[in-house]
Amino acid sequence: MPIGPTAWRRWCTQILSALSYLHAWEPPLIHGTLTCDTIFIQHNGLIKIGSVWHRMFANGQGKDTTALDIFAFGICALEVRS
Repeated sequence: MPIGPTAWRRWCTQILSALSYLHAWEPPLIHGTLTCDTIFIQHNGLIKIGSVWHRMFANGQGKDTTALDIFAFGICALEVRS
């Protein structure tokens, strides 16, 4: 059952905020396995992201690898919306 546009936008905002927090670390923390199976919706509508990799990217490559999480987020957002 598809969700409404308001809930979808709220959930997307929460997920992007969490990814932004992880990526702001120096070196950035990369989730790496973001799927609909690792996104949890609490009874009050808050989103939690599970299974965060504790892999950090030193040597200057971290900023480029954050694209993995953004791509995975886009796929999840499309999957949930359809």
